Amino acid sequence: MMRTQGTRSFPAAVSLLLAAPTALLWMAGCASTPPPVADLSQAHTLVAQAEQSDAPRYDGADLASAQDKMQRADQDARQQPATAARLAQEASVDAELALARTRANKEQDALNQVNDSLSALRQEVREEPAAPPGPDVAAPQAAPPTSAAPDSTAPATEPPGGPQP
Repeated sequence: MMRTQGTRSFPAAVSLLLAAPTALLWMAGCASTPPPVADLSQAHTLVAQAEQSDAPRYDGADLASAQDKMQRADQDARQQPATAARLAQEASVDAELALARTRANKEQDALNQVNDSLSALRQEVREEPAAPPGPDVAAPQAAPPTSAAPDSTAPATEPPGGPQP
């Protein structure tokens, strides 16, 4: 009977011996994870681009979300690097979305201006009647009448090469 009792405790001891180092490695791994510098750097760059591209005017909500997540990622960088990395990545995505929506809204504004100009020109063409030619546009003039009789007031012209005998 001793033998069965000893074999039952053997698996429990092995489990304990394997679990303890695993737990220590897990805790050491969490403590030694470096801050997500690349993720934070990318988030800062994209948020700065969004701020400079008129995103506050065109898409303030996504920009504010990106700024908030970036700030929280900065705060969590040393204590909770995994959380900081996730927040920095989310901040980057929010900033990219703000940039895309800002570009789209600017392009829509430009398109609206072109359409407004075209509408104004079309309206102007419809409202203006066909105007007679102005003073700077010459109207075709009739040619002076020609007479069969020579004009006595006109100087005589000599044939080319001088007078002929």
